[in-house]
Amino acid sequence: MLTALRSVLSSLFNPTIRLTSEFPWTLGKVMKVAVGAEFYFIFPGLFLSLSWCIIVLGSVIIEQVARVPVFSEVVRPLYWNDELTEAEGNSPLPGGGQVKLSFFIGMMVLSTVLGFLFELWYIFRCMRDEGIDWRKVVGLNLSGLQGRIWETTWYALIALLLMYGLDLMLSQVLPEPVDLVAQIFRQANGLNFLALALIAVVLAPVLEEIIFRGFLFNALRSAFRRGWVARMLGNSAFKADGAAIFLSAVLFGSVHMLNAFVDARYLWCLPSMIVCGMVLAELFRRTGSLIPGIALHAVNNGVIVSLIAFG
Repeated sequence: MLTALRSVLSSLFNPTIRLTSEFPWTLGKVMKVAVGAEFYFIFPGLFLSLSWCIIVLGSVIIEQVARVPVFSEVVRPLYWNDELTEAEGNSPLPGGGQVKLSFFIGMMVLSTVLGFLFELWYIFRCMRDEGIDWRKVVGLNLSGLQGRIWETTWYALIALLLMYGLDLMLSQVLPEPVDLVAQIFRQANGLNFLALALIAVVLAPVLEEIIFRGFLFNALRSAFRRGWVARMLGNSAFKADGAAIFLSAVLFGSVHMLNAFVDARYLWCLPSMIVCGMVLAELFRRTGSLIPGIALHAVNNGVIVSLIAFG
């Protein structure tokens, strides 16, 4: 019994680090690619919004000049509610529910999917231009586990409990955040809810783990172990890994804060997102594979979606 307990404690506090892949990029190069990747993520949403504004403006001009009811009878009914139900009147969406939920979700889903794909394409293109094989560095394989499936499962369960425990602690000391995504989920139904659920439980876990852990954390970890950053950290691999875990988690959380432009109280979600990012990065560092993190991320998002749907 004592031997088993000693083994458990050793695996938690003195683990074998199986992440061995290295990025040859400097810190400046990593941050340049990261900023470029975020531009590519945001670009589809900006493009779709601008395109729709041009369509609306063009239809209004045609209606006013040619007296053809293109705007009032074709374009406006696609996105605007003239008669609101009580639930729609309390909507957190822009326009207080006047914007149709199906239109808003459709634009959000399309911009998110395109944003993820553009971002991933840009990162992989930068790797290819530098002669880096992404399959060898982002950890999207099971070889890093070296057959230690049970130990990895143990890590994942501890990580999940740790995320929930820290999130519970934060909820006791921080003001209650306004989670706009959860509110949109509660109003959605049918295909709208299914589309949001697929993004949250399938697409986001895979792509976010590749981008924020497989690329960003791993590249920062390698950069912090070389040059002036390594000297500043006392040439300590442990400190380099810790700094990479924290910085990648802060960037992971910050990207999720775009909803704060709609309601600033959403910013109180940031500490929980940072904790989530740190736990997932540490899980990747210990296992050397993104697969456990993808599974944990999907389970966490699935639990949240289930609580919204059935809670």
